Amino acid sequence: MVAGLPGTGIGGIYYILLAFIMPFWELVRLLRGQSSLKRWIMILKQVTNAAGILGGVYLTGWILACGLNAYRWLIATGSESHTAVQRATNVIPAASAYMAIITLGCVILFTHTLGIVLRYRGSLAQTGTGASPLPRTPRPVLPAASGRAAMP
Repeated sequence: MVAGLPGTGIGGIYYILLAFIMPFWELVRLLRGQSSLKRWIMILKQVTNAAGILGGVYLTGWILACGLNAYRWLIATGSESHTAVQRATNVIPAASAYMAIITLGCVILFTHTLGIVLRYRGSLAQTGTGASPLPRTPRPVLPAASGRAAMP
């Protein structure tokens, strides 16, 4: 099992995406006259938090790249060959973030596809051309006084 960088998983990317979309939705509410200062303060806090997460992920990748560059430099100076040391770039957070974005996109696409399929199956069941839904059975109800289950 490999541990990733915090904030680059599906949940972190989803949160960051929603936090950065919030001001645009609130602008729509502002145009409708449904916005308030209290909501804008909450949105500012969420956007600041999401920006902090992105900054932390970038900083973590930068520190890892600096450590990798220093390690490569130590290896190159200790060896007999004086080849040029290639500097490491900040691809570690980018690669994990891209994979999380792709995975999140697949999850969103799957859920929307499933919603369309279930809506289509529901319309088939209503017209009688598809499978009929299971019959509903009454649930037991607990009366307050006796504590015994009774069928309504």
